[in-house]
Amino acid sequence: AESNDGIHWTKPKLGMVSYRGSKDNNILFRQVGEEKHRSRVHGTGVFLDPSAPPESRYKCVSQGLFQGIAERPYFVAGMTSPDGFRWTRSPQPICPVFADSQYSGFWDAQQRRHVIFGRVSGRGGRAIGRSTSDRFDAFAPFTRVLEADEHDPPESDLYNPACQPYPDVPGLYLMFPSLFRHREDTLDIRIAVSRDGEKWTRPDREVAFIPLGKPGDFDSGSLYMGNSGCQRTGGELSFYFSGSTLKHNETELVNLADFKNRRVISRAVARVDRLVSATAGAAGGQFDTPLIRFAGDKLIVNAAARPGGSVRVGLLDDGGRPIPGRGVAECRALTGDNESWTVSWGDDSLSEWAQQSIRLRIELQDADLFGFQFQKKS
Repeated sequence: AESNDGIHWTKPKLGMVSYRGSKDNNILFRQVGEEKHRSRVHGTGVFLDPSAPPESRYKCVSQGLFQGIAERPYFVAGMTSPDGFRWTRSPQPICPVFADSQYSGFWDAQQRRHVIFGRVSGRGGRAIGRSTSDRFDAFAPFTRVLEADEHDPPESDLYNPACQPYPDVPGLYLMFPSLFRHREDTLDIRIAVSRDGEKWTRPDREVAFIPLGKPGDFDSGSLYMGNSGCQRTGGELSFYFSGSTLKHNETELVNLADFKNRRVISRAVARVDRLVSATAGAAGGQFDTPLIRFAGDKLIVNAAARPGGSVRVGLLDDGGRPIPGRGVAECRALTGDNESWTVSWGDDSLSEWAQQSIRLRIELQDADLFGFQFQKKS
């Protein structure tokens, strides 16, 4: 499907594959590969590789059938294409592990390597693994990088990584795994964040990034984020995901053949850099950061205060004591909505404390704090 704005989509008539006696459809292929390795494609993750020659600039990682290698013949497969229409599958697995579920991959411009993410075993059953390579046709087995833990609901696990670099921020990676609750048999979408692709944290982990819909809605049974993760258009991020009324163990062919059970591709949106927040109501609240060292000479805050609300920030020394002249009490309050508010205590210079160990104390009243960063004055 194609779109100029990410909202309105058309399905071109490709004339490539005959289905029910007609090529008047948008099917790229029903099976791909050669001879005994020809199979369906399941769990695809497609990406554009700017480092590749024109004939292989499109890449795809998925499950594939490779007979004669092991008793369980499904392994991680790779495909390449010059245009996104004509695809060639590598004759051998690109990663020698049993393959199931969804996969994602990308060319990491920071590390100058190909990166793929997929399913491995972990706590609760499913978990997410990662592998990197300077060649797209040869990856080492996955190393587990994210799994459910004791803070997640009982009998739950994580899979379907939907991982990619965050748009326009080098060295920042997002993942949108599905949390599978075995007792309820449902899946919603969570968020994880990393600075290197190996160590991941899960901010706002108690709350689904994209929650299930109301009973009977198209997205009430199971949700999977698209493997492209998010796309940026101006000041907005689009997240493409599929939803179904069917729960995990209801997705048998007899159920899938019923039109009312179709998977629907939908779109969620967020403002850039506003994916999670620290939030306080009218009663207010505060928190202290861990000890940090910063470079720069001013502090920028991304926050929104509701009518009557405010945000204030103070500096604490390494012993937790307010720094004179830079405490919360001296801070000019943020009111309203501002993505790049410069914190000021009469003046905004912080150069005196650069590279020292400090903490920030942030007080919120009826407000959301989305993030902060130290910058150099222009």
